[in-house]
Amino acid sequence: MSAAYDAIASIYDADMGVSMTLPDIDYYAGIARSVGGPVLELGCGTGRVLGGLLAAGIDAYGVDRSCAMLAQARARLGPAAPLMCMDMRRLALQAGFALALLPYSLPTYLADDGDWAALAEGLRSALAPQGQVLVDAFIPRPVSADGGWTRDYARRQADGRWLVRHKRIQPLGPDRNRIERRYRLRGAFGGRSLRTCETIRTYTPEQLVTITERHIGAVSRIDFDYGGPALEGGARFCSLLAKMR
Repeated sequence: MSAAYDAIASIYDADMGVSMTLPDIDYYAGIARSVGGPVLELGCGTGRVLGGLLAAGIDAYGVDRSCAMLAQARARLGPAAPLMCMDMRRLALQAGFALALLPYSLPTYLADDGDWAALAEGLRSALAPQGQVLVDAFIPRPVSADGGWTRDYARRQADGRWLVRHKRIQPLGPDRNRIERRYRLRGAFGGRSLRTCETIRTYTPEQLVTITERHIGAVSRIDFDYGGPALEGGARFCSLLAKMR
């Protein structure tokens, strides 16, 4: 996971950052206010969500495994930004957080029960008593097994260059996908295409509830698309709020 995000750190905001068109930051901020107390964002990346929380006056801290992504976050948020380089499966914090966020489908990088158990162990030390955890994952869609590349987008950048991304998804099983991405940006990446490859685990809403309750605690709230209006073709994201046991 870290290697793929290290590679795209400089273009992440123009890539996946702007691909989120739903009101996720407002949703996270609302949950944070309802819970009260400091917030720990896991997988904070370049600081898109963290910056929104801080701008909303929320006491928030960010953790990410990728130092390259954190460097982008530091440039965005300033030298005093509360950022830590740490794997979410190896948290070493005793800080009394009221809420931990796993935003923007971060749980898809938790591959099995061992990963979830390691995450939960670290969260028990990081969270205050009665602390809560928000778990957010995209809702899986059928994947074609033809192995072909498809173009996701061509986006004109501020300097006039076009960032073009193609993607290929290969099913590895009922809940595992290999995702390859290929990027082109004139004058970048040494004149070659930049390629990334990662394997994720998908979770239906029912599976997400089951594994969250197995490792974190009872789910008290379920929302789709961050409380936004229903979209044609169905919801894209499912978010769960659970109390850490």
